[in-house]
Amino acid sequence: MQLIRIETTPIEYEVRSQNAKLEMKATQIPPITGDMHLENVRLDLRSRNIQVQLDTTQMRQDLGLKSIDIVTRESAQKGLENIQELTRTYVEDGKQLQALHTDVHPADLAKQKNMEQKTTPVTLFLPNGGTEISWIPNDLQTQYHPAEYSANYQMSEYQFEYVPASIEFTVTQYPSVSIEYLGTPNYVPPSADPNYSGE
Repeated sequence: MQLIRIETTPIEYEVRSQNAKLEMKATQIPPITGDMHLENVRLDLRSRNIQVQLDTTQMRQDLGLKSIDIVTRESAQKGLENIQELTRTYVEDGKQLQALHTDVHPADLAKQKNMEQKTTPVTLFLPNGGTEISWIPNDLQTQYHPAEYSANYQMSEYQFEYVPASIEFTVTQYPSVSIEYLGTPNYVPPSADPNYSGE
């Protein structure tokens, strides 16, 4: 025979959850505008034709057709050489005149000077050289420019707001335990029982 009855009441609760979300708000909603620039492919070519150079400077100098610059330079060089030669001659003549007390006579010196002034003829064929010819070869330079594209867009401005996830618990019924005694009480002595009959 079961003397105790135990009853339990479980807990009851409600759960409400909200997922995380990302909210986007546009501060301005103008139409999308943009600037585009396109530059086509370009190929640059630079060419130079062959150049022939003719130089007749040396040939004209051989024929006596000299520029003022060359004539001035040659005249200055010849003048310097003549001065150096006359200086050397005067020094040698002075040394010989100092030796007159020896067997050297002025007539012999004059004769020797006349013998030294003989020149040897030189045969030249003019002009000695022809025209100098030189050339610069032709040249071709290429420069390749690839296509270029650039774009500048102006779009709407956006603001983002993150809402985190949330969980909410609500207890609708608390747990409980109920214990009930099903038997009758035992009295000691038995005569203490109100229902005692004495039998």
